[in-house]
Amino acid sequence: MGKPKVDNSADAIRVASFSGGMRAETDRGAVLVGAALLDELLGHLLATAFIDDPKASNRMLEYPGACSTFAARADLAYCLGLIGPDVVRDLSCIRKLRNQFAHSPWGVTLADERIGTMCDELEIIAGMRRRGTKIAMSARGKFGFVVAVLASNITRMADIQKHAKRAPKLTPDRLLDPKSQNPLGY
Repeated sequence: MGKPKVDNSADAIRVASFSGGMRAETDRGAVLVGAALLDELLGHLLATAFIDDPKASNRMLEYPGACSTFAARADLAYCLGLIGPDVVRDLSCIRKLRNQFAHSPWGVTLADERIGTMCDELEIIAGMRRRGTKIAMSARGKFGFVVAVLASNITRMADIQKHAKRAPKLTPDRLLDPKSQNPLGY
């Protein structure tokens, strides 16, 4: 059995077209679509790190699997060392923004002060400011920029992970083989 099919070239095309497609969306649509894109890309990233068992991977990544939510995928990617602490913080902020837009019956927009503050706190934006970069973007521009940067980097990391050399699997035969250099010391 092969690894779950992860088509990173298709991911790259979706990421590239995201910015153009986002312009046609309302603020609510842009946030929901941006978060959905990142959620999907995190699933692909995790699939590249999982064992060579598509059925088991799909059970983890598809509802009601342990990694079927945006938060769980971001946390697991971080715990596996696939993304760094700044990225997981930005993903968490985007998840909170998504929830604000998804669960508000009233017209929330990216121009709202509270939402704008959340966009300013995205680590990519805050980091640029710390380095002295003047940022003349609306909250919507910041949100779209951060989603595009994250999506591009998650796609790139999935491609790197797909080609990474893996340690041999720990199996009962390896554990009992005296010639095996198993990590558990049996």
